[in-house]
Amino acid sequence: MCKAITDLIQDGKIEGKIETFVELINDGDMTVEKAAAKMQISEKEFCTQAKALGFEVAM
Repeated sequence: MCKAITDLIQDGKIEGKIETFVELINDGDMTVEKAAAKMQISEKEFCTQAKALGFEVAM
C-alpha cells in the first residue's frame, strides 16, 4: 500500500479512537488520564487533539 493511503487509514483510526474515548469520557465511563494512557500521549495532548477534531471533552 502506498504511504499516502497508509497515512489516511492511520489518521482515520486515530480520529475514531479519540471519538470513542471522548464519548466514554463524557458518559463517565473513562477518565481523560486513562484515555491518554491508552493512546500513549499526555492528557494535554489528548485534549488538544480532541479539540482539533471538533470534540468537546467533559472535564
